[in-house]
Amino acid sequence: MRISVDNNINQKNNKFKQIFRYQFVYVALLILMAAAVIMNINTGNVHISPVQIGKIIFLKGDSGTPEYNIIWKIRLPRLCMAAILGGALSLSGFLLQTFFRNPIAGPFVLGISSGAKMFVAITMIFLLEHVSGMPLWAQVAAAFVGSLFAMLYVLFFANKVKSMSMLLVVGIMISYICSAIT
Repeated sequence: MRISVDNNINQKNNKFKQIFRYQFVYVALLILMAAAVIMNINTGNVHISPVQIGKIIFLKGDSGTPEYNIIWKIRLPRLCMAAILGGALSLSGFLLQTFFRNPIAGPFVLGISSGAKMFVAITMIFLLEHVSGMPLWAQVAAAFVGSLFAMLYVLFFANKVKSMSMLLVVGIMISYICSAIT
């Protein structure tokens, strides 16, 4: 009876340590994110004091000043887009690793990045005949379509392949084929 009580206490202590560790990591990451936000808003060609930044953000300051426009039209949108993009990239990596049940599955290993690069190169070749320069939106669209086709190709083989190591070989094969075409 004494052994089971000791095991129960050890399990509770381990669970408490694990919860405390997760909470500590979350708080540390939150502090790091807050520091990155403050540094990002304070960094730029135009020096704006931290007190003035606080007044502009929290008290809405004078909307006619250049500092107000710099904060609200340049630095904060840049910060929000960086946070959204970082979250989206980490989520896509998590989904790739979960779907393929492989911790090293990623866009480079599975050939997705090479497919995007190949479509951008092909689009540039065909558009340069008709247009003097390739617009940015066309490059982004071509990269999206190329990565989508490469991912669909990998997904097609995912049902036919029995082991994950073979699927990684298929992804590397797609990567090399797309790189060779590029």
